[in-house]
Amino acid sequence: MKRVGHLWEKITSRENIALAVVEESHTKRMARPSHGDPTVSRGEVMRQNLDEWVAKAAAKLATKPFQVDPVHSFWHKEGPKNRYIEMHSLIDAVCIRAMVRVVEPVIYARMTPHSYCPIKGRGPLKLARRMQRALRRHKYDNERWMELHPGQKRKTYCLKTDIRKFFPSIAKDVALKAVGRWIKDRDVMAMLATLLDDRRGIPIGSGYSAMVANSVMLEADWLMASFTGVLNYWRYMDDIVMLFRSKEKARAAHEELRSMLSERGLSDDGKWSIFDTAKRPIALGGFKVRASGVHIGGRISRHILQIFGRGAKSGWDKVPRSQHLALASLYGWIKSTDSFTFKSKWRKFNADRVFSLIRIFARRPRKREVSRKRGSKVDSAFGCHAYLDAA
Repeated sequence: MKRVGHLWEKITSRENIALAVVEESHTKRMARPSHGDPTVSRGEVMRQNLDEWVAKAAAKLATKPFQVDPVHSFWHKEGPKNRYIEMHSLIDAVCIRAMVRVVEPVIYARMTPHSYCPIKGRGPLKLARRMQRALRRHKYDNERWMELHPGQKRKTYCLKTDIRKFFPSIAKDVALKAVGRWIKDRDVMAMLATLLDDRRGIPIGSGYSAMVANSVMLEADWLMASFTGVLNYWRYMDDIVMLFRSKEKARAAHEELRSMLSERGLSDDGKWSIFDTAKRPIALGGFKVRASGVHIGGRISRHILQIFGRGAKSGWDKVPRSQHLALASLYGWIKSTDSFTFKSKWRKFNADRVFSLIRIFARRPRKREVSRKRGSKVDSAFGCHAYLDAA
């Protein structure tokens, strides 16, 4: 495909900037109450002053080279990992979103259908369902083949690996070369060069991070998907899964993948494995995928049970608001999986009603007092004083 140019005019158009402001106003950090009126969120205030924000963002984009405000950085513990997060100022975030709205479709239109990332239509659940269908098809083919060839076994092997420190390991010149393979607009490339840091690679948390990281792996995805002996190839950001008929082909593909990663200054984390899919599920994106179904991952299930334990011990009105929000969002993982055993544990507690009440509780203003009277809507079905009527 040819490189695409003349994108800066679309980025700096008033319509695109206005849509970027509206989208940024709906982000998580803009859901907090505003300083002037606690009953109104910051995003609502931002949308009420749309013309002002559009003018401010247009003025900043018109300044060349693009100037980046000081970045707020912090460490976030996600399971066993500590991730370095960078958060841009609000006006910078709007400008970045305006750029991404135009450039991202160009990059993602060239991605393989086997590559997934946190965007609409390419989330982990869709990947897990596609993997399940493939495993089910291979299992049926293996059974039919063994019926026709008695005494001979046929298996499906999985090669699973992930890229070590994917985002921080991508060098600035590698990222710019990968994006420049498809984009030839000088203003866009100059903006990306200003945003990227020479020392820390691609920052986690920025609006352009996933787009640039996927562009680095774009050509490698196409090559590995057509590698000899590969039945299926999938990648979800830094997690890579491939299916084979033999372990020898899986090892050969792993060596080829390693050479492609080294060309980009990347490497796997040394935790790669090759296993029989009939004996072990494929863990990816918080799911455990088998031919029989998609089940919830162990880390997420442990997280949910920990929150339930705190609520049962101290009462839901004592559980932090962030835990209520986490539990309400994690319920989506349970509803979308085939974890019947996990669901049956809560069916006797009327789990759907419990989680709906959790969502209601989580949306209340922070300063509102919660009644602790028995029989109120904040009573518990788990031995604490919240959601008694749900049991």
